[in-house]
Amino acid sequence: MDTNVSKLLKKYKLKLEFAPLHCPGLIVHGKNGKPDVIVVNSKLNDDQVENVILHEIGHAKNDGDVLGDYQTNDSARSCSEHGANVFLDSRKNQTVLCVR
Repeated sequence: MDTNVSKLLKKYKLKLEFAPLHCPGLIVHGKNGKPDVIVVNSKLNDDQVENVILHEIGHAKNDGDVLGDYQTNDSARSCSEHGANVFLDSRKNQTVLCVR
């Protein structure tokens, strides 16, 4: 796993687990209501795994600022997914810029 991804997991105090899932990945909240564990589909390849992890870290970083319930409010879900995708895109673009 990329060291930058490892640093982000540590920064946001997230554990990483793999399991056979029906989706690419998900984030689990702990007893305190804060994001605690990222679960990634164990059938994904390395590039997909990194993208899922970055997307889920985006949820951990941004979802606290989203008003409404992700599960029941389509607007909240849309804002949440947008924030996670923006985080993923920004991290992927940083990597590309550093390589050039």
